[in-house]
Amino acid sequence: MQDVATTKRKPLTKTQRRTMWETHGGICIICKLPIDPRKVWIDEHIRALGLGGTNDLSNRGPAHFECAEVKTAMQDMPAIVKAKRQKDAHLGIKDETRAKIPSRRAEPKERRFDRTALPPRALYQDTKEAS
Repeated sequence: MQDVATTKRKPLTKTQRRTMWETHGGICIICKLPIDPRKVWIDEHIRALGLGGTNDLSNRGPAHFECAEVKTAMQDMPAIVKAKRQKDAHLGIKDETRAKIPSRRAEPKERRFDRTALPPRALYQDTKEAS
């Protein structure tokens, strides 16, 4: 089993890019609109490598450069950060550089007065007697 975020990104050859373009018919895998081949486009991983995706052509497709930037910033990166945080928690890995928050139970709380010395409080008082 491959570890999350350890798969290295591999560039595609010209033949592989052409095959990917023809497989998807020149349609952006993100917004589903046609891509102008004269404008900048990239090959985007459908499932990000940081989330367990592969470099296979089955996991890649053409995308507008702008669409890919938005997908990476708004979907992939938050999910990758969360996956890493969950894995660290599962493995018991803690960030030692974070400031420690002191526990409230570290020291016993001092009492200002002795509760046993107080007279018992009347729970129910007749309003006529109090007047």
